[in-house]
Amino acid sequence: MHRSSLRSNSTLSISTQLLTGALLLTFSSIGQTACSDPAAPNVDWFECDFSGRNLQGKDLRGANLAMTNLEDSNLSHANLSGATLTGSRLNRSKLLGITLDNADLRWAEFERADISSASLQQANLSEAKLQRTQLAGSDLSGSNLVQADLRSANLKSTRLENANLSAADLSDANLFGANLNRTNLGNSNLQRANLAQTRIQQSNLAWANLSGANLASSNISDSNLAHVT
Repeated sequence: MHRSSLRSNSTLSISTQLLTGALLLTFSSIGQTACSDPAAPNVDWFECDFSGRNLQGKDLRGANLAMTNLEDSNLSHANLSGATLTGSRLNRSKLLGITLDNADLRWAEFERADISSASLQQANLSEAKLQRTQLAGSDLSGSNLVQADLRSANLKSTRLENANLSAADLSDANLFGANLNRTNLGNSNLQRANLAQTRIQQSNLAWANLSGANLASSNISDSNLAHVT
């Protein structure tokens, strides 16, 4: 009885080890296969390393690129509408003319990336890192930029109407000629920002810091300026 029990336990232990090993191998294989999958809508590239990759013009609508490394890559004119890029790294990447409408870009890193003439309508960029990013001529209308870091970013002639920039850091940013109508800029940092010829009508600027900002020829009519410094 005792020997039979030992044999049974030993067999069970070996079976468990084999099953565990098989599962680990399977999941590892799945991960490798996913990262090697070709660019396509809804592709799952979670946590893949695509640094320096050329993905110009690719259709990646609805793709999962969360935590993916895309630094120094080329995604110009690619379509990533509805894609998930939470926590992804796109520092120094070329994203000219890219479509990121309704994309989830929370906590993503875009430092020194070129996102000029791009479409980011209704995108979620809350707490994204966009220091020194080129966003000239891009459409960010209706986007969520709460607590985003936009220090020294180039936002010349961008569309930001109905966007939420509350508590965002726009110090030293260039917003020349930008459209900020009906935008929430409450508690934002706009120190030394260039706001010349901007439209900031019917917007919320309560508690914003505008010290040293250039507001030459800007239109701030009907905006909330309570406690502005």
